[in-house]
Amino acid sequence: MPAIEKRSERLLEELVEALVDEQQNSEEVDLDRMRFAVMERLGHEMGKRLSTRVQAALVRRQHERAEPPAECPECGGRLRRAIKLREVKGLDGPVPVEEHAGYCRRCRRTFFPSA
Repeated sequence: MPAIEKRSERLLEELVEALVDEQQNSEEVDLDRMRFAVMERLGHEMGKRLSTRVQAALVRRQHERAEPPAECPECGGRLRRAIKLREVKGLDGPVPVEEHAGYCRRCRRTFFPSA
C-alpha cells in the first residue's frame, strides 16, 4: 500500500474513533441498547456528511487553480469578473460550489471557465 494511502487510512481511522467517542459520550446514544440498524444509519449519515465535505474541498481547490475568464469568447470584449456561489446536488447531499464567472456587457452573457 502506498504511503499516501496508509496516511489516509490512519487519518480516517482517527476521525472514526473521534466521531464514535463523541456519539458514545452524548446523552442521545445508548451504546448498550443500540441496534445494528441504528448503528448503520448513524454511520451512513456521518459518511454522507464526510462525502459532501470532501467534494466541497476538492471543488474549492479546483476553483483556486482555475483561471477566471478575461475575454468574452463570443466578441472578445473584456469581461467583468465575479465569483458565483451555487449548490450542486451530489449523491450524498448538497455541495456548495464557488465558480469564477465573467460577464460580458455587450453580449449580455455570463461565462464560466471549463473545469
